[in-house]
Amino acid sequence: MRIEQLKYFSKIAKDRNLTKAAAELYISQPSLSQSIKNFEEELGVKLFNRKSGIRQVELTPEGEIVERYTDAILQSLANMENELHPQKATITLGVPPIIGAYIFPKLVSNLSLSDFNSITFIEEGSTLLLDFLLKNKLDMSFLGTSEPFDDPNFEKYYIMRDYFSIIVSKNNPLSQLSTINFSDLKNQKFITLGKNFSQYEILKNQLIEAALSNELENLLEVNEVQTAKALIAANKGIGFLISSAVNEDSDLVAIPLKIPVYFYIYLLVSRTKHLSDLEKKIRDSLIYK
Repeated sequence: MRIEQLKYFSKIAKDRNLTKAAAELYISQPSLSQSIKNFEEELGVKLFNRKSGIRQVELTPEGEIVERYTDAILQSLANMENELHPQKATITLGVPPIIGAYIFPKLVSNLSLSDFNSITFIEEGSTLLLDFLLKNKLDMSFLGTSEPFDDPNFEKYYIMRDYFSIIVSKNNPLSQLSTINFSDLKNQKFITLGKNFSQYEILKNQLIEAALSNELENLLEVNEVQTAKALIAANKGIGFLISSAVNEDSDLVAIPLKIPVYFYIYLLVSRTKHLSDLEKKIRDSLIYK
């Protein structure tokens, strides 16, 4: 019995799909099938029932027993690695820039200094971070989305809900409005984060819904929240950001939308990820209210 077989079995057990598991493990499907067949022969039991004509599988009663012990073994291995090499015990945490700048600082008070120092931060947009999680390039990641998140590939932990506002310079005539609709923003220049950020996709959808095609085609894209805010403060355009990002900016005015657009924030962990005790500790600290 090899550790590799345990990892392969665990992946198929969670995905229930050979094609998907093979793709995410970066091996061919025949090789994966052969590995599981060898594993079944070693154990002397059948682990999966294959559905005729499709690549989906179901765990047998024996497979459910093996899954329980496999999870425990892989968990113990992760803990052993961290205990043997504590100096190498690090966690890669994905943090979208807006969440990192304005939400994450409120969550780190529960982390000890040693736990905080064990984190390697990957700062990218939510769209890219989600892809990294699926490919096991991250241990866990924050995500921002306009709708409640539901994906069977991930364990999700709800953090909070914010809402988007239209952001303008205090010198912009729009700053006098108490509320606003997207239909009021014809011929406005939008300054936004780039395509890898969920904020970009949410803004794009709002502009399409409001039939503001010219505004969509003329977006000014930047990669830093502070750059966007500086340009907006200089009255070079308007923005679309969550309220937490502008609450303390005296040069900016946040105008609430008449029809609210929400921003849901989660911490995500891949269901195929076997968390070490350190990773569990950090996860629990970040989601603690």
